[in-house]
Amino acid sequence: SPGSTKGGLTNSRKSKVKKEALAVLAKNLGLDKVLIIPEHRVKAGGRKNEKNLHTVYEAVVGAIYRDRGYESARDFVVRTCI
Repeated sequence: SPGSTKGGLTNSRKSKVKKEALAVLAKNLGLDKVLIIPEHRVKAGGRKNEKNLHTVYEAVVGAIYRDRGYESARDFVVRTCI
């Protein structure tokens, strides 16, 4: 896009790939099934929405970090990425 630098486009692409990967991890963990969202959003495909999925994965990692600390959060990420 106009005004974008090559590095900016690369960073944007990396961010999109990261979000896609986190959404897949969330789905693999079954987080889509326990995601609490309004019924109208469920009917509109909210449980398959990439933004909802990558956000819930990040929230779980954040909750583990707050509750159990860095090492537990890191271990969770490593276990779910393998």
